[in-house]
Amino acid sequence: MPSWKQQASRLFWKCVPEKIRIRHSLRKLNRQYDGEIEQARRRGDWNKEQELASEFFLYSDGYYGRLYEMDTNYWRRKARRYHVPIPERGSEEDSNWKCIEDREDGHKYWYLTETGIFAVRSLIREEQKYRRDSMLAVIAAFTGAGGVLIGILSALHSK
Repeated sequence: MPSWKQQASRLFWKCVPEKIRIRHSLRKLNRQYDGEIEQARRRGDWNKEQELASEFFLYSDGYYGRLYEMDTNYWRRKARRYHVPIPERGSEEDSNWKCIEDREDGHKYWYLTETGIFAVRSLIREEQKYRRDSMLAVIAAFTGAGGVLIGILSALHSK
């Protein structure tokens, strides 16, 4: 039976958002491999250093892929909310889309590159500006109509 500390730790990590859990796992993995790679470097064992570095990338690709995919999903939701198109994804990588394959389970993570995010973000900002300007025009019209109505009521009341 796990101790109360282990149970509390499990409960804590279940409550933490996925992005934070992934970043924490990446930091743990990074600390572990950085120490081992540094030891191999001090010993002058180039082959071991390269082996550890490639092993680190093997394990970290899935984490990075999921993080990038989460960012892409965020921009997709924003684009859907503002009815803005996102760049089309083909079956091959291009300037807007990249793919990371998790070598452990074979899952492919497709994500928007910086170029793709920039394109989506600029379209979203244009749409936000348009909506904001439209709303300000409506508010200004109602304020003006309210002022006219108050002026007319004031004139009628003074007679």
